[in-house]
Amino acid sequence: MFRVAVQCAEDVKLSGHSLHLLSVAKQLFVHIWEVIKDGPSLQLEYSIILRQLLNVKEYRYQMKPRTYSNFVSLYMKKVASAFDAKFSNQASSKDESFRCTLTLHVLLENPPSDYPDIMREEVLNGFSAIFLHIREEGKLTRKLMECINTFLLKDGPNLGYKSVKIHNAVQEFIFRCWMTTHDQALKSLFITYVKVQLKIARNIPEILEKLIDVIIKELDKNVNTGPGLLWCEAPRDEKAVSLRCFQEEWMDLSATVFYLACKCTTKTANREKRMKKEHIMNLIVDGLFRGSLFWSGSVCFLIHKYGYHLEKSLLISWFEASCKALRSILIHANAIRFQDSLLWLLRTFKEFSTVLMLDTRDKVQFCLTKGEMSIVEDCWQAIWNSLVHAFPLLSSIDLVADSALILLGGMIMRDQVHTSFLSEDTWNLQIFKKFPSPSALYFVACYFSRIGFQGDLSNSIFVRKTLLRSTLELIHSKEFSLLNEQNVVIIPEAIFSLCAGFSSPVINSSDILQLFGHCKIHSKMSLEDDNWVLKDELPYSVEALSEITLDTCTKVMSHKCHLIHLPGTIQQPMLLELMEFMKGFVASNEQFEKVDLNNLVLVCSLLCNLIHCALLSRTMEEKSSLLQETVDYVTNILKHIVSFVVKKNDELSHGLTNISSALDTMGSAFSSIKSLLSSPIFNLSRVDNGVCSVVIKSITELLDELLVAISQLFCQISSLVSNFDAESTGKMLPTSSINLEDLNPVLDCKSSVADMDLDVMDSSEVDSVTASASGSMGSFLRPLEWKLDLVCIISTFFSVSSLHTWEILYSLVDKEGDVKVRQAILLNLCRNISASSKTVSLVVHFIVDMRDRGASSLLGPAECLTHIHALLKALIAIHGGQNADGKQPGREVFFSENQDILFDLLNRATDISSVDWFSRIKFIDCVSSFVCLFPDVAQDLIGCLLDMLHDADYRVRLYLARQIVVLFQTWEGHNELFNDVCSSIGAKMVKFSNISPVTAREVLAVGPQSVLVIETALITLAHLAVHSEDVEVECLFMISAAAAIEPSQRELAFALFDSISRRLGYASRSKYLDQVMGPILFRWVACEMNLISLVEVQEMFGYGSAEPNNFVEHCSSWLLPFLILRGDGADMNWISKILSQPLSIIIKRYFVPIFGMCIAVRCGTGPEKDLAETVLCESVLQLGEISELERDDLIKKHMVAIVAFLLSVSSSAHGPQIPYFSKKNVALSVRMVVDGFVDTMGSEGSKHG
Repeated sequence: MFRVAVQCAEDVKLSGHSLHLLSVAKQLFVHIWEVIKDGPSLQLEYSIILRQLLNVKEYRYQMKPRTYSNFVSLYMKKVASAFDAKFSNQASSKDESFRCTLTLHVLLENPPSDYPDIMREEVLNGFSAIFLHIREEGKLTRKLMECINTFLLKDGPNLGYKSVKIHNAVQEFIFRCWMTTHDQALKSLFITYVKVQLKIARNIPEILEKLIDVIIKELDKNVNTGPGLLWCEAPRDEKAVSLRCFQEEWMDLSATVFYLACKCTTKTANREKRMKKEHIMNLIVDGLFRGSLFWSGSVCFLIHKYGYHLEKSLLISWFEASCKALRSILIHANAIRFQDSLLWLLRTFKEFSTVLMLDTRDKVQFCLTKGEMSIVEDCWQAIWNSLVHAFPLLSSIDLVADSALILLGGMIMRDQVHTSFLSEDTWNLQIFKKFPSPSALYFVACYFSRIGFQGDLSNSIFVRKTLLRSTLELIHSKEFSLLNEQNVVIIPEAIFSLCAGFSSPVINSSDILQLFGHCKIHSKMSLEDDNWVLKDELPYSVEALSEITLDTCTKVMSHKCHLIHLPGTIQQPMLLELMEFMKGFVASNEQFEKVDLNNLVLVCSLLCNLIHCALLSRTMEEKSSLLQETVDYVTNILKHIVSFVVKKNDELSHGLTNISSALDTMGSAFSSIKSLLSSPIFNLSRVDNGVCSVVIKSITELLDELLVAISQLFCQISSLVSNFDAESTGKMLPTSSINLEDLNPVLDCKSSVADMDLDVMDSSEVDSVTASASGSMGSFLRPLEWKLDLVCIISTFFSVSSLHTWEILYSLVDKEGDVKVRQAILLNLCRNISASSKTVSLVVHFIVDMRDRGASSLLGPAECLTHIHALLKALIAIHGGQNADGKQPGREVFFSENQDILFDLLNRATDISSVDWFSRIKFIDCVSSFVCLFPDVAQDLIGCLLDMLHDADYRVRLYLARQIVVLFQTWEGHNELFNDVCSSIGAKMVKFSNISPVTAREVLAVGPQSVLVIETALITLAHLAVHSEDVEVECLFMISAAAAIEPSQRELAFALFDSISRRLGYASRSKYLDQVMGPILFRWVACEMNLISLVEVQEMFGYGSAEPNNFVEHCSSWLLPFLILRGDGADMNWISKILSQPLSIIIKRYFVPIFGMCIAVRCGTGPEKDLAETVLCESVLQLGEISELERDDLIKKHMVAIVAFLLSVSSSAHGPQIPYFSKKNVALSVRMVVDGFVDTMGSEGSKHG
């Protein structure tokens, strides 16, 4: 009965509302826990209810962390008990185990915010214990692997080295089953598991060792499959697509494994491992040379993801092997049978073409030598020759032909081929003559805009005219049926390359390849919720963690066109034919009622792009009658579209049609509107305001009318939706532009009717049943989809008429009753704000209103934060002079009026500890933006940022480590800020201070500290070192001290020093650290760091393979003065022992730096002044076993060297610290040395006299 009651409460049909149980959710979870923990007989029923409630975000966020941990612990124990030998053979026990594992998976997938710290160790131990006893495959094993993958994906970054604990338990089962299982779903879960482990694991070699062998065996075992099976455009047979996705996942994993194998083995001096690396690299060459489908695919992914991180020599050797493989396949009598291998080879060449470019100014490490350049040029030419020669054969295979044409076109645009003449026979192939594909058009556009006129004049005109006519046939097809979103962009480019040798910035942009879906390599898995957080493929590798990026300007797409000279005898007849066609086209296609609305929108897009090319190429004058006729034709189409939308709106208002029917008619057309509004013609105003006013004005005016019509349609639908009857809606409009899982919690709630039977089903059956259940519920959610779709469409008008679109959306948000739709509208208003005081104030007040309405919800602050984040990002863009309306931003207006309200919003959002880690990262981003915009009032938010330096989640700390520099970029007083950072960092670290330094003894007394907390602390310090000269040396010392104390941090510390030195312009880490060695070693001695640990990190200073005595000798000129000043005889005796010399000899040998440092300290005002005097008068004499006279002789002998040393430690900084001194102090020290020398000489002269 209880389950039925929950079902009825959640049934939208019965209640008419969602989230009916929100007010009692917390009590429900407590009640379920009380029942399940003590009542096994009710476990089945209550587990179903638990899973249903957990799938609703708003409900699960009401659960207490302790209750959640109890649930996870209980179900983990129940799953573990299933592998007890006493019960493992009972069928009922297995069914119950699967039900418990299913519930465990739902629990792990839907935590109330972050995983509680108290359950992490228990989950690790539970999985480790379970997998030690697994011996067979099956649905239970698959569900357990899903549980582990979910746990690692959700919390992997917080595990650090502990992730290896799971791997040690799981690896035996995985590697045993990998090569023998026929269960593809299980194998896919294995792949996901390994990919996640490689992303988060620190002990990579341990995981790689066995994995490499498995990868190589699997790649060699697979053979080429039938035609088209593994390509994205393969027939959509479900099994074929499933196999293709699995194989691409496999290639993706292989790429990561090969890259890590290369990186890990290059860092070791172990000869055996280096030989293994060479063996792997040779296997890759061999696999490529054989044209193996899977080796080619793996290398394709390898270059795509890690190309710029690989050695040039490796890339060139693989490139050469791929070229040989291409020739080998194409000369084969049955080359058509190898089309899958050919397709992956072509895709691999496309990746090579972006890495092995002849002009790589952005990647200095990829500048090719003359010899390398010659090899690469020869290979590109060989690829061109091979593919062009094989065109007659390849043209019969659409997928191969398209891929080859895109590759060749890109090679032309990147100047990678120099001899590129095509014969007339090639242009006569069907792929160019009859309805050319977008790929063929792209190749035509590239070829004729760069190659120009070649061969016989008459033949050239004939070829161009033939290609032009075949291109124009696409436009003149019946009811424009051959037009699509690709064609409308590429056709104008092809036309004007043929007629004028012209290409616009569109074809010159790398973004053009996004039109060709099969050229993309999609990521199958992400550890992050949004791509602006961490974008690296291996975000937790040492290489990625140590990267320090400086703020750089975003690259803007070049507005440069490309135009080659064509003889008038070619250009004039070509343009004449084009103009004749345009006149005929405009005159003969005026019956818009017979044409599908979507096709009409595509015609508008095409013509706008044609006008754009015509204007930029100067082939048509702005006042040309033909140009005006074309513009009039576009406006007439737009008038028809506007009238059609208005008509549908009227029919809806009078009840002549239903919502579904109206939107089904206009749905595809609305989708194509995005293509129209993205036409580059609407950006011409940024280049030429005159062109904009003459040509574009009439089009934009009609688009404004269309915008108004669509907004009226939205209002009409909103008014009808309140009386929406799901039973009579008929056919529904699907949506592709929104993520309903995020937009409406009801979709998270799987049908409880289906859930009744889930416990005895396989996981694949579970997915299919829940999917169908969601589908049946979807009819009640279609109104939300419709309105959100329309909001998305209206928002696309920002690219054409930003202010008008903003006003339209603003007028809608106030009237809208649905919370989700209001949020979507407000988000678009925030993202597209202008810098006027009025618009900013209106949006800010709407955000306040939204916050107040959601004050009772735990998710309220997070939802409010999304809008604040979008608004602040938009204001940051305006702050940089990038206003939405193109006018100069009036920053002082909106800054003064709204900063207090925005501050209050952010201040209230600080209590987000109960929300997930991603919301806290978004909060950090908001505060960083606010600091940049409003530094005068932002100081009160500093404490919020500092508190997050010791956040429980690694990802939050890592993100803040890279953002905290905003405080140092905004305010002075870096030393005070730095002290605040160090006190908030969450770990005790060795730190120098004149007042109360934190010594090594104090840090060691604390005991073991979190490795992951220290890790993010080091990353924080590295970023501060780059951005603040005031605290640079202290940061460097703290990093080096941490590396000396904790060996596990050394690899990261060394990598961080590499990044710092690179960012500060030094040739190497050793060159940089040599410049700051004095201050570091002074702190080393002052903080009582062990000198033995200094030798252990000598690699940090560039002495990796040197003997310890060489390193100590290098440091002694700095160490000895500091040690003598501190009176540290034990460490001085240790140096004497390492250098194998008596201490007295060493003191004499390093007399210059010892005396120079001590005289400078003696002339200063610091607390060490008296110590220095004692050293000069007593300690030097005792330790060096010399008399005062001998000391004075040494001074006289090394006078010049002492003065030079003193000058080298002078500093112009304010209040410099030892070993540097003010210029006044150094001048006094030099005078004292020289005066003492004169006195000595004078006394000697009087004696001789």
